[in-house]
Amino acid sequence: MLSLDAILPTQIFFDSAVKRYRWKDTRRFVSRESVLVLQRKYLAEQQKKFVSLATNIKNCKLGVSVELADALKRIHVSHAILSVGGVDRLTESDLGQIGSLLKKQYYQGRDEVTGKQFGLKYLIQEAPGQSLAQVTHRLELYAKAGRFTADTLQLKREAMSGKTQMKRLLGQAEHCEECIRYANQDWVGIGQLPLPGQQCSCRANCLCTLVFR
Repeated sequence: MLSLDAILPTQIFFDSAVKRYRWKDTRRFVSRESVLVLQRKYLAEQQKKFVSLATNIKNCKLGVSVELADALKRIHVSHAILSVGGVDRLTESDLGQIGSLLKKQYYQGRDEVTGKQFGLKYLIQEAPGQSLAQVTHRLELYAKAGRFTADTLQLKREAMSGKTQMKRLLGQAEHCEECIRYANQDWVGIGQLPLPGQQCSCRANCLCTLVFR
């Protein structure tokens, strides 16, 4: 079980007694804006670390599955923290939802387009028969897919705040047919459109965003 404090950047901690963030060295308070800047840097570091494990996977290094799972958890929880605006804003319900999403990333996933099973379990099994470039590319997609956790929590919070409609916007990229079709739709009820990266050929490379009203 990974504590939420372990997901925070190493320079800070959350003081539950006063409900504020502090610097570890001076114990002075840290602004929420500064915390989120540090969290984005921490997320980038974890994504880089995750992808760097490709060689260890190829070489079937002992313990690499644990390293992968730990790094992926840090990526998803970091996305969640950024989505809600801080670790102190994550609820027990959020953590349960993150856990369910991570199970799919570990071993229970099924591609909604192809129907093929996916998860780190299968990546590790298949890696010895693939090139290092192929394994690295697959890890990059897993690292990007952490964004789905942020979108899932955003959808839930927008609905809880009273928003009833959603729309998808195209990002600055070359888009697949599915994303163009979703973006061309008018406002629809919340939950009636797939989240970015879901049910589209872009998958984890999707740069679409969501708006609500």
